[in-house]
Amino acid sequence: MYRELGYGHWLSDKIEDNEAFPVGGYMPGCISDYMRVDVDAFQSFFQKVAQNKKVIEENKAFHGWFEKRKTGLDYDLFCHIYAFDVVIRNVFPDATKNASKRAGFYEGKGKRNLSEGVANGYCACSEFSVLAQLYFQSQNIPTRYVGGELVHNGDFDAAEPHSFIVFQNNGKDYVYDSVNQLPIKVPRISEFIGKKDNEYLETRCLFNSDKWYYAGGRKGEFLKYYPQKSLKEILDAVAKQSVIRKDKQNA
Repeated sequence: MYRELGYGHWLSDKIEDNEAFPVGGYMPGCISDYMRVDVDAFQSFFQKVAQNKKVIEENKAFHGWFEKRKTGLDYDLFCHIYAFDVVIRNVFPDATKNASKRAGFYEGKGKRNLSEGVANGYCACSEFSVLAQLYFQSQNIPTRYVGGELVHNGDFDAAEPHSFIVFQNNGKDYVYDSVNQLPIKVPRISEFIGKKDNEYLETRCLFNSDKWYYAGGRKGEFLKYYPQKSLKEILDAVAKQSVIRKDKQNA
């Protein structure tokens, strides 16, 4: 379920099947357009990404390249992100062409299915990030979808609505910008390193010198209150407590 942060921003740590999920609005700062997230339609897609991840993970040359970068990220986690990035690029080689096709797709037409938008190429940052969040959920990786804003050229008067994924790894905060791939065809993953003000947080890309700014809510609210455990760990803990209670009842 998503949680509104105000100013037309929102976040979700877990997107539900068949949820009416926001994708933006008619005007900046408002949420009025929604999609229906039909998760079952993407099971084969998730399986393909997971299979691709295994191939990438076992590539010794790729592992060596990654180690030389000294990013600070766990290799297993990076392989998941990279695998998703590769598969989504095969479906949409140039996502920038989708924006004009997407215009008017949701407006005044109720809640259109995510699968319908993907099938017709009506996909921008919202759809890319929803798919990324759903894949990471399927792999029990705690990530967060954020519908916020982006500044990528240093001109804060030209901020644009944008959706992205944030996560923590080894005590640091990162953003995965699924729609804005790097020229070297690796995922745009950036570390949060500071803040411009109480709204925009500065990031440094792990694979080039880009410094972009992301916002969601105020005072970095979108980076607060992360789930500290994966969904699998939470469910395992609940199951374990249930067994303990039954043993006590039977004692």
